Amino acid sequence: MSTRGFVGIGTPTQFDGRYNHWDSYPTGLGAKVWATAQRFLSEDGDLDRFARTFLGYTDWRQMETGGLCAYCGQHTGQPHSISGLLLIADQYPHVSSLAAYRAALQHQGFSAPDARRRAREEWPIVRNLQQTGYPDPQSQHHQHATPDHSAITPDTVDWLFMEWAYLIDPASTTFYVMVGGIETPLTYTVDLIRPNGYHETLHKTRYMGAMLAFYAMRLPAPRWFHVEAAGDALRDSLRKAFAANDAHPLLAPLYTLPRVEVWDQRKISTDRGLRDSKPRQASSREARPGKESL
Repeated sequence: MSTRGFVGIGTPTQFDGRYNHWDSYPTGLGAKVWATAQRFLSEDGDLDRFARTFLGYTDWRQMETGGLCAYCGQHTGQPHSISGLLLIADQYPHVSSLAAYRAALQHQGFSAPDARRRAREEWPIVRNLQQTGYPDPQSQHHQHATPDHSAITPDTVDWLFMEWAYLIDPASTTFYVMVGGIETPLTYTVDLIRPNGYHETLHKTRYMGAMLAFYAMRLPAPRWFHVEAAGDALRDSLRKAFAANDAHPLLAPLYTLPRVEVWDQRKISTDRGLRDSKPRQASSREARPGKESL
């Protein structure tokens, strides 16, 4: 299972972040974010360009690709809602026609009807790979997010899904590490209205995040294995503390949140509704179309 997290610009109380889908542990994502920011700091003497560059993207992974989409070759948002057709491997680089590709599929073991169907669907993508190096240069089989639709903020983050977070404050050159996935005894109810009008009642547990540590970025890097162990220990200790005391002072902000919410998917436009194939970081406080708090 992917270990999800995010990277943000700001502080634990005010940040603008972007999602990361896997290996968000300190030993993985944490070390990468630190190293990337250090490169900008070394080149520029500050982190302003790092912040501008990062916030122009929709996902941390774009920092590693320079914003280049692997499916269409465009400098644009992180690809999502990706058709399974794009996962086709170009196993036959020398096949030069639809008929030859169909024959190759039959040779691989597909029946004649299946080979005809697959060849009809797959050949345009295989041909694109051969001609351009990208399977979907016209973006017919995938979509892209935009920075506005991808922002993670204190009001939109859902700590159920965000297990780790790394925040960089350019003003103070400080690196913050936060842990999420901290279960609390608080619950709330969601009235989910499907696009067809069907109502579904969900009872959800509230999760929270907590700051683990902060580091001056002009000093040597943290020992990431130690950071990871400390984060796991903090998550576990807070979970136990909350279970034993539902009036714990750290839970006070959660008690101010609405106990009942309405998520009306009928009001979500198609482009926003399809903008991401990953679980959306939809918080109980997220101000999104079709969602009302009671």
